[in-house]
Amino acid sequence: MNVVLIGASASGKSTLQTMLINREPCFKKIVTYTTRPPRDGEVNGVDYHYVSVEKFTELADSGFFAEHNSYRGWMYGTPKCTMLCVHMNEVLERDLALKTIWMEDNYFNARSMDVYITKLRKLLKADPEIEINNVHGRGYRLIVPNVPQEEE
Repeated sequence: MNVVLIGASASGKSTLQTMLINREPCFKKIVTYTTRPPRDGEVNGVDYHYVSVEKFTELADSGFFAEHNSYRGWMYGTPKCTMLCVHMNEVLERDLALKTIWMEDNYFNARSMDVYITKLRKLLKADPEIEINNVHGRGYRLIVPNVPQEEE
């Protein structure tokens, strides 16, 4: 299940998000992309992925974003690889992904998962710092710089 918090600037979305994550560990933050500069205390790869207008446009043109928009002259976008983003730098277990995306784990869905990962890799080529690694016998790991990695 995905929960999307929508509201005006400074309406308390981040505060509510922090409360949800602290109260229910099953909630995880998806790190979105923006062209705006970081505010004091914000960290690239934790609060947002801060990219240039050129890089953002390249990602948008390649189909990398599920949605993107501009607000007050800055661009914001949510990557299509949301499921992997929720588990970024952790192992996304293959059977969990299959059951979540296709509601069951079988041969045909496993083949669909392979196609899905292949398409995601093509989309991610627009950002050479991000990659998807196979974790043999377990699943996949979305590697994003500046975010601590889980031990295997």
